[in-house]
Amino acid sequence: LIPIGVTCILLAKTMEMLSDIVYVDTTALIGFLVSLVVIFAAGTGNPFFTTDTAAALRASEIGAEAMLMAKNGVDGVYDKDPNMYDDAIKFDHLTHTEVLEKGLKVMDLSAAEIARDNDINILVFDMNAKDAIKDAVSGKKIGTIVTRK
Repeated sequence: LIPIGVTCILLAKTMEMLSDIVYVDTTALIGFLVSLVVIFAAGTGNPFFTTDTAAALRASEIGAEAMLMAKNGVDGVYDKDPNMYDDAIKFDHLTHTEVLEKGLKVMDLSAAEIARDNDINILVFDMNAKDAIKDAVSGKKIGTIVTRK
């Protein structure tokens, strides 16, 4: 475990340019115990698994209560693509089951199922918005929250 400031980057596969630490759930937990911000990068390293699924999988492995899903230019979950449809309706809150039943394209179905089955809340927000990550981790009401109930 090599901290970089207050951050530790864990990768699915070795990429020496970024980090020489390959993901193991105990390594991540040790990082949390010593108060590091742990960043999971590079998906699972396996074909056919999206980064959404990797994020949900890693969150479930470490017992996370929530995951942040930062989107590029979209500030939450909509009934249809807001970049293509002016009449798209934004949801402030959804359940995992609603995401699955409505076929909302915010994440792949495997990720939504893993999050639902492991009771992991998902905050979907626009990563380009000013102070977005700070607002997300401080509990400010932004984006869409997806919960079990």
